[in-house]
Amino acid sequence: FDGCQGYFNSVSGSAGVLKCAPWGFDELCSRKFFRCLSDAFAGAGLPALRFDYPNTVDALDVDGDCDLDCWIRSADTAAEQLRMRSGCTTIIVLGMGVGAIVAHALASKREDVAGLILAAPVVSGRQYLRELSIRARVINEGLSLRPEQLAEGVTIGGNKMPAQLAADFKQINLLKAEPVSDLKTLIVARENVAGDEGLAAHLSGQGSSVTRVPFHGFEKLMENPTLSVVPQDVVAAVATWCRQNYPLETAGDRDTRSAGETEPLSTEEFVETAMIVRPEQPLHGVLCEPAGKSEGPVLLMLNSGYDHHGGWSRIWVRTARTLARAGVSSFRFDFSNVGDSPAKNGVAAEVLYTDGPIEDTKAVVEAIKARTNQPVFLVGRCSGAYTAFQSAFADEKVEGAILINQVRFIWDSDEDLHALYETGPRPLGEYKKRAANINTLKRLFTGDIDVFGVLRSLSAHAVAKVRHYLEAVLPIPTKSKAFRKECHGMFDSLNARGVPLHLICSVGDESLEQLEMYFGSGLRGLEKYPTVSLETIPDADHNITPDPAQDRLVELITKVASSYQA
Repeated sequence: FDGCQGYFNSVSGSAGVLKCAPWGFDELCSRKFFRCLSDAFAGAGLPALRFDYPNTVDALDVDGDCDLDCWIRSADTAAEQLRMRSGCTTIIVLGMGVGAIVAHALASKREDVAGLILAAPVVSGRQYLRELSIRARVINEGLSLRPEQLAEGVTIGGNKMPAQLAADFKQINLLKAEPVSDLKTLIVARENVAGDEGLAAHLSGQGSSVTRVPFHGFEKLMENPTLSVVPQDVVAAVATWCRQNYPLETAGDRDTRSAGETEPLSTEEFVETAMIVRPEQPLHGVLCEPAGKSEGPVLLMLNSGYDHHGGWSRIWVRTARTLARAGVSSFRFDFSNVGDSPAKNGVAAEVLYTDGPIEDTKAVVEAIKARTNQPVFLVGRCSGAYTAFQSAFADEKVEGAILINQVRFIWDSDEDLHALYETGPRPLGEYKKRAANINTLKRLFTGDIDVFGVLRSLSAHAVAKVRHYLEAVLPIPTKSKAFRKECHGMFDSLNARGVPLHLICSVGDESLEQLEMYFGSGLRGLEKYPTVSLETIPDADHNITPDPAQDRLVELITKVASSYQA
């Protein structure tokens, strides 16, 4: 709708909830949280709609500079969609982070807004931008990115805020904003954040009935997309407040379309359609097709870690639309318990490096082949590359794969997955460079670096590498030999089937070390596989964050896909 895409929980109730998301890295961390909130609202009999603002995730990029009014208008249109599809007569607006600014503006604008939920709200836009800058530097340092590698302006994790939007946020202070009408208001307040309590007191003074609940687990939720933990007690508390303040009543007339019916997002270059694969255990995704004829393979874009289907710094959206301009279709989707796809009943919450994503991929391959009758290639980075490799081997319907910065071909069940998440994939050379950096030494002496954590990671890394090489030459059965044999057997099988594997690695990434472990110095062992190719991207981190590196990645993926067109 209006260039945006939303997710509607199809429940008929007299009060509906519209959710306004945070931006950038915060949005990436909180996507699953918003999905859990929607499910909780639906369970309480409240229809709910969450959506993407223009220039974010699955929405279109607007012509010219995107500003705050553009976001508020999209929220206003989303509110109309919520009313039309659910029949609700009143709306509760939930805003998190900078979404609180949008929610507050909407509550001031619409007479049908009867409630306001502000979670970890941004009160001062100027202060938010300062804190965002500090947080961005921490993230960039963790990714080993230098300032000159990054785009100018307001950026974090590869996401760049439109200049006019940043300028508009800088002028906002909710403590000085026009008062909203007398509203029931819930503040989900972070511990020891004065702005949250200050806003609660301010709104109460304006006549709103304000309730406060603590945002337990906020730091763990927003720390990192892969390490993010949804605070279920907060989800329950917010749903309970809604249920207590907005009792179930019969809704009015509603749109009679089923929840599965969607309108495509169309431009002159591409058409994007929201799809649900395997409704009994739903997988949510977006099919991006050329406006004209689609030729060659359909590329399935897999989650990296727990990044949702938009990808780190929105890379999968950018890739999909570039492919469509080249006449190639793609489908980006979320595995079970990632992003917009719910967890499978009775399945453990941890899905990375398990059979779950492989089973999900198989279901999606079947659905896309049935719909398009075209070959299917898999594309994945890091853990997504592992899933792509394993799925290509296990499913003969997969006809090719693009593996980006793959740090594991075979998963060792004895490996500490959580430790791998915390330290991140780094080659030994990266630790050497960091040790020689004067800023690293300063942080070491000021206590800003977890020395023992670094030593644990470094020693585990070094021991694993040495063990792998030693076990390869020892005249006894070893785990490394078994892994090597298994990996080579999978490459042999894929090569015999004629399944091309296109490897793409950042220069200096651990993925190149992994390849050397399996295929020897200089990767001479890969020469026996004519179906395997390797490209490298210079001056790039593991996540492919800098714009030039992303440009090169999109170019390489498009080149591969186009080479298989008739």
